[in-house]
Amino acid sequence: MAVSQASRSPIRYVVAAYLLLQMAIPAVQLVAQRPARFGWQLFEADPRAAYVLVDEVGPSTIEESDFVVASAGELDATSYLPAHLCSVVPETREVRFVLPPDSTPTVFPCEAP
Repeated sequence: MAVSQASRSPIRYVVAAYLLLQMAIPAVQLVAQRPARFGWQLFEADPRAAYVLVDEVGPSTIEESDFVVASAGELDATSYLPAHLCSVVPETREVRFVLPPDSTPTVFPCEAP
């Protein structure tokens, strides 16, 4: 069965529009706050917080990667990681973290055992 020239024309426009969207949406997301959904930046734009555990001895810096295996940016680690750090490091009194580009730390107090 042969496809007529008249029926091929709408298919071309649909394919061209689809391909245009595949390039336009990520291009628009380049100027959005990162990491932007459907953007090209993906993992490179995932902001990492700097964590400091404070106990009776004093502050100690840890890396988020020591406790989070892989994150694509969909989850905000600052909403669940401080409570987890308090539970796995029982001598911790508080967790401080700074999420770039901020410079003031957020303090998460640990409950006393």
